[in-house]
Amino acid sequence: MLSPRPSSRSRRDSAVTKSVYFLKRTVRSCVANDLGVDNPSALLEASSSDEIKQTLKKNTDEALAMGCFGAPWIHVHTRGGKVEPFFGSDRLPLIGHLIGEQFQGPLTHLASPS
Repeated sequence: MLSPRPSSRSRRDSAVTKSVYFLKRTVRSCVANDLGVDNPSALLEASSSDEIKQTLKKNTDEALAMGCFGAPWIHVHTRGGKVEPFFGSDRLPLIGHLIGEQFQGPLTHLASPS
């Protein structure tokens, strides 16, 4: 007797599961490599520790208390003691202006002259 052929759904689910597994392992490996960590599994295990969870909760609570609603969220402490919030990496030229520095980011040659 022949065993039933797997349904297209179960084949698709299996392919998705394998893809997600591959993606997780790839991302984990890349992040570990970027951080100079030799063992990605150790990185994942460390990220699940109570100490890391408490730090994440503390940082999240602090960010929410400051009005953060997305990433990147940047607080700039000015020389006058004022704290200016910025949301988004596209705000880097404004931050440069605020602190008296010229933004030296990519594609500055495309910006209109001021």
